[in-house]
Amino acid sequence: MRLYTFEVDVSNLPKTRDRFIKLEVKDRQRIANNEKNILFSKILNEEITTSELLEKDKEVRRLIHFQKMSSWEPFKKNYNRAFRSYLKGNWQKAHDYFKKCLLINPFDGPSKVLNEYILENNLDSASLNWKGYRLLTEK
Repeated sequence: MRLYTFEVDVSNLPKTRDRFIKLEVKDRQRIANNEKNILFSKILNEEITTSELLEKDKEVRRLIHFQKMSSWEPFKKNYNRAFRSYLKGNWQKAHDYFKKCLLINPFDGPSKVLNEYILENNLDSASLNWKGYRLLTEK
């Protein structure tokens, strides 16, 4: 299973006309549920992956924080290295890469949370008998 998290910034979204404005709540929900079911079906039938959806969907891309900025590629590169190092238990290396991520985007929640977890455990995955994952006990 893959888990995707990303920051969103709704303050920069362009003003658009609400396509549901003239519909009753019941009709809005029906249409939204139908669209959601179509999307889930495509994912389950492997017509599209969740990562492709995140990369290609216009509405999702508008929400992803600073993706169009020039700092996106260096951030993504450092985050991928940090996360792989984190999973492998090489927490000193992961910490170094997460620090680079946070220099580029100090508000990145996933980088902050994972780096704090690493620091709380003194950069030592071995003491936790690390298996590449942890139980999430809080959001």
